[in-house]
Amino acid sequence: MLSTVNTIPLNDEGKEIVKRGTPGFPCHAYIGDIHNFIGGEVSLHWHSEFEMFALDEGLVQIIIADHSYVLQPGEGYFLNSDVLHKIICKTDQPCRYRSIVFDQYVISGRSGSVFDEKYVRPFVEGGSSSWTFSLRDAGTAPALSLFYAAFNACELEPDGYEFTVRDAMSKIILLLNGDKEKQIVRVDSMKEQRLKQMMNWIDEHYMDKVTVEDIAGAAGICVRECQRTFATIIKDTPIRYLMRRRIAIAADMLKSSNAANSDICALCGFESQSYFTKQFRLVMGVTPKQYQKNVRI
Repeated sequence: MLSTVNTIPLNDEGKEIVKRGTPGFPCHAYIGDIHNFIGGEVSLHWHSEFEMFALDEGLVQIIIADHSYVLQPGEGYFLNSDVLHKIICKTDQPCRYRSIVFDQYVISGRSGSVFDEKYVRPFVEGGSSSWTFSLRDAGTAPALSLFYAAFNACELEPDGYEFTVRDAMSKIILLLNGDKEKQIVRVDSMKEQRLKQMMNWIDEHYMDKVTVEDIAGAAGICVRECQRTFATIIKDTPIRYLMRRRIAIAADMLKSSNAANSDICALCGFESQSYFTKQFRLVMGVTPKQYQKNVRI
């Protein structure tokens, strides 16, 4: 199953809420351009499924837990379960990609099976947060080759394509599990949980007047630790993250609502129309009115 998306629907905890494939085969392939997402970035989120991503064109920055990479065409990453990540365009040129997001059930089968207990569960619970595939490392070619085979099967869906996908992804898991030197140590679970709590609080209060103290209080930590957590994991400040969330929500409202710009400005926590327009232009490259006109053509 192949889709193109330009938004990431999230629940109140910042977790992606999308049904993949079918209940019997929860796997979905995606294709698109990162520029088509609001602000030219896939916003910070996580999901319980595995994800493998390959860049076909352009230049993007990948922020995964507390690590950051710039990917060129032909490079990519594999993501473990429940890992925070975001993608940012680093060029004005198209940033086209392919990805597959799939439930561990696709490989493990029923709970308690030998595939589950011997391979998949240890991979989820004790494995790396992610693996990157670089053009400078010839050892990543086999994993990428398997990914492309699985992607083509998802795209064309020939008879029995599920076997091809399951076989390819199982072999990738085996390759990655055996490559201990390239595993990235997962970010401290407490720090990641605190960040998720603060992200959740921001999504509940973005329309209000918000201070760094408020954001820190959502996770029961001091301002300095709050700032350190944002800087370590997502390479940003709490207030800049809040601003980008407000702009993303405003852009979605401009696209789907008939509300006046002044109303959207107030609903998204901006104290003045001029400040809203200035910040929107900084992130989106156009004014709110221009954006609304462009998306409704």
